[in-house]
Amino acid sequence: MITDLIGHDIGRYHIIEQLGQGGMATVYKAYDNRLERDVAIKFIRRESIQPERLERTLKRFEREAKALARFSHPNIVKVYDYGEYEGSPYLVMEYLQVKHLQAGKGVDSSPPTGAQKDIAAT
Repeated sequence: MITDLIGHDIGRYHIIEQLGQGGMATVYKAYDNRLERDVAIKFIRRESIQPERLERTLKRFEREAKALARFSHPNIVKVYDYGEYEGSPYLVMEYLQVKHLQAGKGVDSSPPTGAQKDIAAT
C-alpha cells in the first residue's frame, strides 16, 4: 500500500502535492525532471480492488493507458507515461491548471472543496 508520496521521487518524477483522491486512485502533481515540466500522476490504489479482481483490473488499466496514449484531441488529456511503483500502477498525464469550470458564469468560482477534488481525481 502506498502512503503519502509528497516529496518522493518516482523515477524521473518528483511528487509535489496531492491533487485529489477517489475510490480507486490518488492523483498527484509532479515535476518531470527530464523534460522539465509539470505532470499529473494517477496511482491506482490496489487496496481498493478486491483480490479476485486485481489482475483483471490492472490489465485493463494498462490497456487503457496504451489506448489513451494514442489519442490526440484538445478535449482529452495527454498520457505521457505508464509505470509501476511499489506494486501500484500509475499513469503520467498532462498537468492542466484550470480555473473552476463555472468561473465567469455568475456561479461561485471559489476553489473546489476536498469533496470536489476527490470527485475530480476519479
